[in-house]
Amino acid sequence: MIIKKLSGHSGCEILLCANDNNSQEKYVRKISPDVSYNERLLTQSQKQEKFTSKLSIIKSPKILRRGHVNNLFYFDMSYVNGKSLNDHIRNSDISTVTPFIKALQDYLSNDKVQNTEDLSSLIQEKVKNTRAKTVGYEKFYDYILGNNWQHIPVSECHGDLTFENLIVSNGKLHFIDFLDSFINTKLIDMAKLLFDVRYFWSSRLVKQKPIVKSIHVDEILKSTQIYKDNKKSIDCLIVLSILRIIPYCKDRYTLEHLERGLEHAIG
Repeated sequence: MIIKKLSGHSGCEILLCANDNNSQEKYVRKISPDVSYNERLLTQSQKQEKFTSKLSIIKSPKILRRGHVNNLFYFDMSYVNGKSLNDHIRNSDISTVTPFIKALQDYLSNDKVQNTEDLSSLIQEKVKNTRAKTVGYEKFYDYILGNNWQHIPVSECHGDLTFENLIVSNGKLHFIDFLDSFINTKLIDMAKLLFDVRYFWSSRLVKQKPIVKSIHVDEILKSTQIYKDNKKSIDCLIVLSILRIIPYCKDRYTLEHLERGLEHAIG
């Protein structure tokens, strides 16, 4: 039984459902937007299912089942009733927010032994594909390609770790909407968080931005060793994240918001 549609940004249909035999047992169904996306959504569900955290404060919804409807892949997951970390930051005091940011700091730093790989060819390919969709951003692509991508720490990652994909519920932080990122490194997760913190992506339509709290969050994240060791690469990934959004901008306000972020990120 479908209760209502939930909002999302991947193009997938996301439904809040209840068990036909027990309306109190709620779950979320995520459905591929088209057949060509089926494989990606399967990979995302597997990534979510494999996710484990050494931190008791960080969880993810349990995968309940997978299947197909009208040739479209779907998976069901447990429903987490809470609010986004973005809303939590805006509406709570700093002392309440800090434990969750510290948990993110620990998550980003908990890989004791990190393998490194040469990601140059993957970055070059992604830049090539993104560049083909935009005009007038050459200096930003040059900034990315000018970085040394030969020794990048690789590990499992969320892939789209923005505040909208973090849910606070019952004192826990839940990771949702995992993404099959083109490279597997927690530098992607750090870049997505800092993109959100510095350029208020999740709060872009809110008039009063949580500026003071964002500065506090930024300082905590910058204090991690992974940031100190990989600052330039993370900054480049922030730039790439912005460039990948630009082709999908539908209004001038959002475009100018992102372009200001680009200038700041390389400044």
